[in-house]
Amino acid sequence: MISTHIEELDYIMDGGIKEGSSIFVKFPSTTYDGFISMSMMGRDTFNVIVLFRESWNSLENKLKRTRVPYRVDLIIDAFSRSNRISYEDDRVIFIDSPSLLNDISYEYNSALNRINKSVFLNILTSDSGLEKNEMNSFVKFIEVMQTRTINRGVFMMCGETDLLRNRDLVFEISIKNDEHIMRSKQIVSEIFFKTEPVFKIL
Repeated sequence: MISTHIEELDYIMDGGIKEGSSIFVKFPSTTYDGFISMSMMGRDTFNVIVLFRESWNSLENKLKRTRVPYRVDLIIDAFSRSNRISYEDDRVIFIDSPSLLNDISYEYNSALNRINKSVFLNILTSDSGLEKNEMNSFVKFIEVMQTRTINRGVFMMCGETDLLRNRDLVFEISIKNDEHIMRSKQIVSEIFFKTEPVFKIL
């Protein structure tokens, strides 16, 4: 089992997330930008995130400001360069455009070949990253990323639309008074209960 940063979630899941799982985290909007999902990632795994609609620099500042616990070892940022955002971070691999799915897949596969421990991949708010006419290619891309990941750890995707054809878990997050919760800077376990999550095991 892979322990997360949320003790309550580990308890509900009998110790954590089972290795080899595929997870979809459903949000009613992109308001949170995957904040809670960052805390669901493994404590001891090699954690990778793929960003399609926000720079890592921006997201990390939000995580720090709202005191959300997280640990990320590799970031594949497909947003910044196409939006002329510049920053430096040794953990980040920059992709020139969100539509360059083969480049993302290649960089991820190269990273997997260098890693000996279990992997936890989190693809954030992916459904708002591409044009509608690119969605078929994106679904195939997701399948490839999912297949590569579940052989080594846990695959997770966040957004409003479930694009996973095969999944083990769906975490559906219902958000109430999200503005108040985020401004209160509560720790994520308190956020988790205030948002009243509903766990659906498929």
